[in-house]
Amino acid sequence: VIDGNDTVTVVWQASNASGEVIQSSCKYFMEDWQTVPHTLCSAAIGNSYPQIAADPMGNITTVWNQYNGEYGTIQAATMSYGGEWQEVPDILSTPGLNSFSPRIAIDGSGNSTVVWENYDDKKLMCILASTKPFGGAWQEVPDQLSGQGDYHVNPQIAIDSLGNTCVVWNNYTGFTKIHVSVRPKRGKWQASPNIVSSAGRSAFSPQLACDSLGGVFLVWVIQDSLSFIQSAYG
Repeated sequence: VIDGNDTVTVVWQASNASGEVIQSSCKYFMEDWQTVPHTLCSAAIGNSYPQIAADPMGNITTVWNQYNGEYGTIQAATMSYGGEWQEVPDILSTPGLNSFSPRIAIDGSGNSTVVWENYDDKKLMCILASTKPFGGAWQEVPDQLSGQGDYHVNPQIAIDSLGNTCVVWNNYTGFTKIHVSVRPKRGKWQASPNIVSSAGRSAFSPQLACDSLGGVFLVWVIQDSLSFIQSAYG
């Protein structure tokens, strides 16, 4: 990610003798990459799927999945501009439940939102979200964006210039569908997500982006006798 001060920050998954860790390196404008990468977390069987975002002030937040052999948790760490990564990562998900595939977005006021897949004891998935206001703490109880008991996977998130948040994901029930949930700025997530893909055809791999007017473009793959790309705008 490149912040408003032209600082480049990279995160990745690395293996060492103790397991998998998340590491980071920064390059300030007109300077060289830091010599020794920073390790953001202690080693576990699996620290994976790191995602990164920057706020307008140059603060960086990284989220990832940590698996300890029994369950996965969503963890996050923040580095203030010109400072150091926090020593102890925050845990966003509920310990004892399996949580995977985090994605993060930060709005123009510095408020961060993370979405992820949550598995119950029957391996059925729902989509959860947690928000941290600028200078505050992550909410204690995540919001549930999807229904419980269906297979909801592969969440993606974007925030428009007005501060409205949009999340899109796959729902594997019958024909695979594309679901969308929206939260207006300073509002709540909508009670029921919208289905935007065509009925009777399987839809996969959604992606989204916001324009400067507050509109959201969605694209995904439709599979019938042939595969092709479908899109929606809202």
